[in-house]
Amino acid sequence: FPALPGPIIGLNLSPINLGTTKTAGFDVTLNAAAPPNEWGVLRAGLQGSYVTRYETQINGVQFVSMLGRAVNGAPIPRWRSTLTLDWSRGPWGATLAQVYSRGYTDQQPGADGAPRQVSALSTWDLQLRSTAIAGWRWAVGVQNLFNSDPPASNQERTPQAGYNPQIASPLGRTFYLRGTREFE
Repeated sequence: FPALPGPIIGLNLSPINLGTTKTAGFDVTLNAAAPPNEWGVLRAGLQGSYVTRYETQINGVQFVSMLGRAVNGAPIPRWRSTLTLDWSRGPWGATLAQVYSRGYTDQQPGADGAPRQVSALSTWDLQLRSTAIAGWRWAVGVQNLFNSDPPASNQERTPQAGYNPQIASPLGRTFYLRGTREFE
């Protein structure tokens, strides 16, 4: 190739993001509190996201919906939320929380070749806390209180098998203790 200025010594094959993503939806936050009384204060809250549109260009040209589907990439559940019920009285408190993610169509079809649905995910967490000792904040809790398994998934995008780590955790019931000391 006499017209080239020299030999080819390298080739840059770095991926280039030429696609666009279009998304729309609603974020919801609702909070309520009962009037304080002798047994304490009770609060409830809901935080969630409802996605109405999530389209992306896989090939940089054609838009593909990812909403509720794991077929072309990580699934985007239509609804995800956290519901909390909280009690506090003086230096003591407790919180019960539900974390929810709506189901979606799996990456791979079922054994019959039909699209496979991944179940919704719902886990409950419980925490007890105290500031009874001056300068200290203590919390003891349980994540995944009812020891729920992640919903079964037939995805191949990650090395994990049997579930989708982009949506769920394989950890069962997990206990924790946390202490925080504040210095003046």
